Amino acid sequence: MNSVDQMIQNIRPKKAENTTSLIPNKSTILENFNINKANHKQFCEYAMALTEKGVLTFREYAIITFNPELSPQKKISSENYFCTKKDSKGNVNWLKEFEARASRAKKYNNEDLYQLYLNVLSKIHTYENQKKNF
Repeated sequence: MNSVDQMIQNIRPKKAENTTSLIPNKSTILENFNINKANHKQFCEYAMALTEKGVLTFREYAIITFNPELSPQKKISSENYFCTKKDSKGNVNWLKEFEARASRAKKYNNEDLYQLYLNVLSKIHTYENQKKNF
């Protein structure tokens, strides 16, 4: 666990044994989520479920779910943030989005971000493949 994840774990209140997840119906979200066609809100719920399951780190979750359109800092343009286009219903193919973000990070010599996106892609691919095998 890297230092950012450790700091978040230390700040975050410990869950009691009988407390509920941060998101409702975590298993339903994980079972029914389509990584190739989901809007940002759906993706955030999926990513939180993966984080609570231990598949993703909190750092990875924070980076991959950031949306400049929802940021209080209006200086951040979403025009150049997302790499792929939304469909007419606002859905995104998140695997293609993260592949494109990894390529962009590599292009601008941001090796840390490039590796983060590769790790996230690997973890999601592994999780999705395991889900199909059950």
